[in-house]
Amino acid sequence: LIADSLSANLRPANKNLTHGHLGRTTMLLLHAAQLDEALLSRLLQYLGNNSEWADFFRFLKRFLDSGCDRSSLILNFKLALEFTFSVNWKDELDYISPICYVSLMECLGFLASSYLVQNEFICCTKSLLVNMLECRTSKVYIESCLVSKSSPDSDLDRWTKSSGRFIYDTIMTILTTKHMLQEWVHKTSCPSSTSYTTVFLRLVVTLYPLIITLSLGNCYEVTRILVRNEVFKDLPLEFSKKIEDALKMRPRTRSDFTRVLADALATIGDHMVFISSPKGPAICQNLNAYMISKEDLHDVPKIMALLCLEEPNSVKQETPLPEKSDGTKFGNPVPVEVLTIESSRQTDSSNDMFETLWKKFETFRLDEEGHKDSRVVIQFLRDALPWLEQSGVLAVIDKQIDEHNLEEIKHICSEFEKLSDR
Repeated sequence: LIADSLSANLRPANKNLTHGHLGRTTMLLLHAAQLDEALLSRLLQYLGNNSEWADFFRFLKRFLDSGCDRSSLILNFKLALEFTFSVNWKDELDYISPICYVSLMECLGFLASSYLVQNEFICCTKSLLVNMLECRTSKVYIESCLVSKSSPDSDLDRWTKSSGRFIYDTIMTILTTKHMLQEWVHKTSCPSSTSYTTVFLRLVVTLYPLIITLSLGNCYEVTRILVRNEVFKDLPLEFSKKIEDALKMRPRTRSDFTRVLADALATIGDHMVFISSPKGPAICQNLNAYMISKEDLHDVPKIMALLCLEEPNSVKQETPLPEKSDGTKFGNPVPVEVLTIESSRQTDSSNDMFETLWKKFETFRLDEEGHKDSRVVIQFLRDALPWLEQSGVLAVIDKQIDEHNLEEIKHICSEFEKLSDR
């Protein structure tokens, strides 16, 4: 199917693959982890031998065939993404979408960091780890990193840091030029598929854990820059407040910010995850995060079962947290076997949703200053929408206008968002 689609997605000027189709094809190949000689030959036919993407696909095939030369795979993945970002996308008929590009950057960052599980740690989010464990290429890559007697590629550390720096610089460029991202989303994404605020949140959520893993910078200084560029105005209120409040902390330590970030990620249902070796360094105590040993990566189904459990009482269907770390060194993570889930009784979900919405309404009603802040109004409307959709309360009033009313409320939310952007 991939081979058959190539000739239908060519740039008129040079008959090479469009950047949009390159992105989609790369995502499929990474997830399938299958690239034979025939498909590689077809890809090269529409790329040119000197293309950065051609080099990446060659090294991807080499890695999938042999499990070797991880450093060249990381380097060429980074160079291909770097080239794509440098293109004048406004002149392209089919450019890669922001959400696809962010997904590929996430994959690069995770692959590049994976070798650290041997002696250090990886910090990521629950959603990213789930995606990477479902991606066959990353599973193969992680397995190659877990082989204790395998000697690390001589240049792997250098290209890991280089890739991390590229991702950091790219994300900061996008976050500090909001109008560019809005234009990019408008040009390349279907109106119903992705909003620029979704991409904004994904970028921030990708940025901070990577900084912690690869020591790319000072999280407080990064936060100060993002606040100055009004990035957090476009993100969920509770998430934003927790991170912005970190600037008020004294002293400002790395461990304290890690705890703040873990709590902020929990508010959006995408909990922090630490994967480490028992020999890894101490990070911080009392962390609201999943703590996974590198040994548990050998049992992917068990980790997936833990991460993908759904909590019946949660409006957002968030994954329930395991027990928090007990204050011991992070270098001694709790194995999956003893990560327990706090049980709770089954209750009527619509009643829970109504109670949650009512509490939010009371908070909103009493917040006189909040009535003047469009972000507060928008957030309240967003909170109300899932309840209205799932409870069917509008249908009880009049089944004929249920769907129409929901669309009207969504339209109002959209109009509020447009006004707040001006």
